[in-house]
Amino acid sequence: MSYGQPLTRLSLNGQTGNGMEGSPMNGRPNGASLDSQYNGGPAGPLSGLKAVDPDILKQRLYSYAPQQTPVNPHVLRFNRITQTQVRKSNIPTAPKLEPVPSLQKYQERNQPEYIQKKNREKIEAEKLAKMQMEVDVSKSLKRKSMVPPPLERPPGAPPSPLPDLPDDLKLVQESMGPKVPTPAKQQKPSTPRGKVHASGPVIPQSTKPKVLETYEGLCDTAKITDLIKEHEKIGFLYLSPAVPKSSVNYHYYNLKVVNHENINKTDYCTISQKGVTRIRSDDETEFVTLDRWELEYNYFRKLIKIPTFALFRKWKAFNVWRGNVKSKKIAHCKKALNANLFIVNPSLRPALMNVREMCHRISDMGLCKVEKGHTYTLREFNEAQFNQLSEVAGRLMEFRDLVKEVVRSACRTALLEAGFTPDDYFYDGAESPGEFGGAPGTASSFLNESKYDVDIYGEAPDKMTYTEQANKREHCKRLTCFIRLADYLIVNTMHVLAVNSVSTLLNYLTEQLQNTPTLAQIQGVEQPGEPVKTEEEKEEDEVAVLPPLYITEFVLEPMQLLFSPDIEEFQEGIAEVIKRFQDAVLSVQNLVPDTYFDAFTRPIINNKFEDKTCGEGPSLSTMFDDDKHLQIIITSIKDAITGAFRAASQYADTFEPHREFYRENESTDLELVKSQDHDVAWFSEALERYHGQHKMAELIKEKRPIGMLLVDGTKMKQLIIPSPLRCLDCVNDLLPKLARREVDRLIAELQDAQFKLESVPSTTIEFVKSLTFLDDIQVRIEPLEKESMVVKDMYELIDTFHVPTPLEDFAVYQTLGPSITNVRNCHRQGTGREGCQH
Repeated sequence: MSYGQPLTRLSLNGQTGNGMEGSPMNGRPNGASLDSQYNGGPAGPLSGLKAVDPDILKQRLYSYAPQQTPVNPHVLRFNRITQTQVRKSNIPTAPKLEPVPSLQKYQERNQPEYIQKKNREKIEAEKLAKMQMEVDVSKSLKRKSMVPPPLERPPGAPPSPLPDLPDDLKLVQESMGPKVPTPAKQQKPSTPRGKVHASGPVIPQSTKPKVLETYEGLCDTAKITDLIKEHEKIGFLYLSPAVPKSSVNYHYYNLKVVNHENINKTDYCTISQKGVTRIRSDDETEFVTLDRWELEYNYFRKLIKIPTFALFRKWKAFNVWRGNVKSKKIAHCKKALNANLFIVNPSLRPALMNVREMCHRISDMGLCKVEKGHTYTLREFNEAQFNQLSEVAGRLMEFRDLVKEVVRSACRTALLEAGFTPDDYFYDGAESPGEFGGAPGTASSFLNESKYDVDIYGEAPDKMTYTEQANKREHCKRLTCFIRLADYLIVNTMHVLAVNSVSTLLNYLTEQLQNTPTLAQIQGVEQPGEPVKTEEEKEEDEVAVLPPLYITEFVLEPMQLLFSPDIEEFQEGIAEVIKRFQDAVLSVQNLVPDTYFDAFTRPIINNKFEDKTCGEGPSLSTMFDDDKHLQIIITSIKDAITGAFRAASQYADTFEPHREFYRENESTDLELVKSQDHDVAWFSEALERYHGQHKMAELIKEKRPIGMLLVDGTKMKQLIIPSPLRCLDCVNDLLPKLARREVDRLIAELQDAQFKLESVPSTTIEFVKSLTFLDDIQVRIEPLEKESMVVKDMYELIDTFHVPTPLEDFAVYQTLGPSITNVRNCHRQGTGREGCQH
């Protein structure tokens, strides 16, 4: 049941009117009770209604918020201070950054209090302007009604001889004219609520002299000063800052002329001929004489032309802006680094440092092992490197297993601290997840942290919420990135280990190559001007040089002199060693594809494995292929081996005569030589040649260091020496036999001739034969002597070259000379006997 507008004591009072007390109304005497009139009194119009209680009516009109929120018994409460609260309390409070002046001013202007204040000022200004307009209108009406209109000069009439009045005199004239009395102000009827809806206070018109409209807004301080000096009647002017403090044009002397109503009460000035008074709400009032003010203003104008002061505001604004931008960028970068750097994560930092330390230690281990002072064959060198690699491979496997444990422990700790349980937390990685009554992840893996009083082994909800799924997925992605970072550290360490090992091998070869002798030293040619060294000095110099690293030997063939092993075998052997270096470090597999980390790379969320999106990790083989530095080192190793064999080839060239006579000797058919007849000159040349070859073969050094290589000529020497000896044996076999045969032939012929010459003919026929033989022997004696000289040369060769000859042959040879002498004597005797007979 509604009665329209509720009736209250206040509203009823407003209806009856407060200003009409003491006068009769509706036949009710003044002073009668309102309750009796309106609440059921005998004379009231509402005598039939129930009385209204104002307090109950107010409770119906107003509603209040509850004093205290009811306690929710299901809210989770903490019995102690949580770790999050502790961390938040330990975070240092960042210093409050004040905004730039323009921004601060903008914020102040947008405050509700400021807007309300400006609206009030605007309303008051409009009221004042309206009142002023009403006064001006009343004055003009009064003037028009009391002052007759001026006479109009007829057209064509001459101008008035009186001068026109200036504006200031016209104002004075108007102010001195008769005034129309202001009508009495009528009292406004009161509102139903009385004083509650009364209008605001009326601001009386200022009694201070007004500034002329021509001067208001003047901003030139110099002109204002001159105006005050020239016009004494002005009295004084109000000055306020022409621009707000946030403007770049604000300064102490940038003022403008304003009315008293428009002054800035916090900062304004009054200027007169006495001086300038500066009034500030936050400082003491200052007074400066006008001359001093003008002098300081001129100084100020000169100062602001100096670049330091002229650009100060720009410099300050730029520095503030720069500082704010810099601090914002630093804060943004700091936030990004804290979110993305694993080194700042307290759970992952120890593991990362441990992995780095282990990588540093393992990088100092060498894959190449070379004993200084030891000379290897190519096979021994390769076996030594392969044995070293076998030992290193075992240590690398131990290193990887240790890194796996460290990384997984760190990932588990980080995931637990994030509030999730790793999928393999309750079972060993080698066991099947299904052994625990279902795959891990079928229940929610989201856990309250240890700061919550919740048992982590308690029952979890059947399924994870979408927020939990997203959070766990994001944390697992970050941990996968951490595992990949460990992979990059390991791969980089393995790469450095392989490159350092190959560089170590190159250093060994380069050091050996520096000991390579010069071409003159290799050929055994003494340089002019150098003292000739003895054999002992040469041996001492060779001992002082670093022993060669590799050994190779000569292989003598009739058409060429080869090395065993040769340069191709050395290149293949070194390339195999380098390949084994790379295979050893490639045996360390990446951690990301390892099933050991499936709890983080493929987490189980809501009984389903997430797809692995991390890939296979960094590829060390690709790094080897793309590493130009490593390829340059390998090329340098090949060049070093090529340089070593180039020097060895120069040394092999010194054995070209040996190879040549070896080829000739091997191609000689000794049987054919034996079947042919040879003279003394041939025997002389053959003996001299073969003995010279034998001496050359004897002078061959069995082993000689040529820089990196120790050239072994033992087999070559053993092969060359028999070649001239075989030919020499053939010659030694032919020469004594031929000499003995010739000796026997000559002695037989000489003995036969001696016998015939010594015999006495007994018959005529015998005498004739004797005479004929004397003639023949006379012709034959000289050739026999020549032939004996040839035999003599043979035996001299035998004696000179120590050709093995039986002593009997020498004894027979000794009888050759007397036989010739006897034949010559017999021939002489036979010739004398023949003359006597005639």
